[in-house]
Amino acid sequence: ACSAGQYYNVQMGQCQRCPHGFYQPRAGQNFCVRCPGNTTTDFDGSTNENECKDRTCGGEIGDFMGYIQSPNYPGNYPSNVECTWHIVPPKGRRILVVVPEIYLPAKDDCGDVLVMRKGASPYSVTTYETCQTYDRPIAFTSRSRKLWIQFKSNGANSQKGFQVPYVTYDENYQDLIEDIVRDGRLYASDHHQEILKDKKLVQALFEVIAQPRNYFKYSSAESTAMFPRSFIKLLRSKVTRFFRPF
Repeated sequence: ACSAGQYYNVQMGQCQRCPHGFYQPRAGQNFCVRCPGNTTTDFDGSTNENECKDRTCGGEIGDFMGYIQSPNYPGNYPSNVECTWHIVPPKGRRILVVVPEIYLPAKDDCGDVLVMRKGASPYSVTTYETCQTYDRPIAFTSRSRKLWIQFKSNGANSQKGFQVPYVTYDENYQDLIEDIVRDGRLYASDHHQEILKDKKLVQALFEVIAQPRNYFKYSSAESTAMFPRSFIKLLRSKVTRFFRPF
C-alpha cells in the first residue's frame, strides 16, 4: 500500500508522491487532498494540512499605523520565498518600527534574513538586518520618509518568523520620538519589554507616538491600569518636557 504523502496512480499502477499544493495524511489512498485557499506546500510528498502555507507577502503600505509579517504567520513561513515591502507614509511624516521578537532558524548559515533600508531602493543604507532569533524587542526610527523592507528564506529550515508593527509620526516630533526609543530604560525591564510584545499596549503607545498630544487624553486611572508605573513616568517626563520646555 502507498504510504502517507503518496497516492496510488491507477493508470500507471504505482504509488506516486503527492504533487506541490496537495497532501495525504493516510496510507493506502488513491488521491491527494488539495491545499485550501491560496496556500501551497514547500515540497511534494506532504502528509499534513499544516504543510500548506500562505505565500502572500510584500507590497506598498503607507497608513498611519500597520504591520508587516512573514508569510503564513503565525505558522512557519514557506521555503524559497522573497517578500519586499515599501512603507511610504503621508507627507510630513516619518516611520517608527518596533521589532517585538523574531524567530529564524538557529543553524542555517543566515539563509533566512530580514533587512530594512532607509529609502525606497534595495541599495539604500541599512537600518536593521538580522538572520537570527531575538526575543528582546527593539524600536527604531528610520530617519527617512520611506522604508524598504525585504525578507528572504532559503530551501532549508523554517520558523515562525515575525510580525513587525510600524507607526508614522509628524516629523516635527522627531527629537521627542528619538528621545523615547533611544532611552535604555525602555528595554531594561521585563515589564517594558512585555509592552512592546503586547498588541493592545503597542497600539496605545503608537497612538501617542502618532500624535503625542494624545498622551494628555489618557486619564491617570486608565494609564495605570494599562501600563507599569515606571513606563508612564518615562513617557510623562519626555512628553511634558517637549511640550512645556520652559
